[in-house]
Amino acid sequence: FLSGFAALPRQLVNAARVMSASPWQTFWRVELPLLKPAIVIAVIIRSMEALKLFDPVVLLTFGGPGTSTQTVAYFLWEQVWVFNKFSFGAAASILLLFIFSILIFFGVYMLISQRRAVEGSAP
Repeated sequence: FLSGFAALPRQLVNAARVMSASPWQTFWRVELPLLKPAIVIAVIIRSMEALKLFDPVVLLTFGGPGTSTQTVAYFLWEQVWVFNKFSFGAAASILLLFIFSILIFFGVYMLISQRRAVEGSAP
């Protein structure tokens, strides 16, 4: 997010301050809409990284104590290889694939719609 803030055009923020916008209004009405693409990309990337988090959990804790460090990838592995629930693991993997496909579609849709809005408002 810091790189997104650094890339914001300062002219827009200064213009909002000149027009007597409070810092709260400047953030919500100027900075946050400009940061939307960076936020969408960050959420998608972090979600994919959370899905791939498997090795440290297995090597360090085996999902314990209790299930406090259990991740989705470890849960699927445990269902298939420890409890021999192959059909459950396959179904859960397909469901997970479907959920992440929807997340990616939503993120790409938001980026495309914002790009169209910016291109449509340009003189």
